[in-house]
Amino acid sequence: MLNEISHEELEEIFKEVLSKDDVDEKYVRDFLNCSIIDRNSEIIDIDKIMFIYKYGSKKAKRIAVDEKLKMI
Repeated sequence: MLNEISHEELEEIFKEVLSKDDVDEKYVRDFLNCSIIDRNSEIIDIDKIMFIYKYGSKKAKRIAVDEKLKMI
């Protein structure tokens, strides 16, 4: 399935969901914790924190900060 979706289409899907004011908290946390999506990944190379910073809603950004603080 992943091979059927282009990198650009995948980014558009992430932008659409993460920019919503009512984005599901679990979605944001799962996005951040997904090991396949990473800036050093050969499969899906996205800097997740910068992506949320650029395209995420206030709620998504708040959840991202909370999730990153939990990792420290």
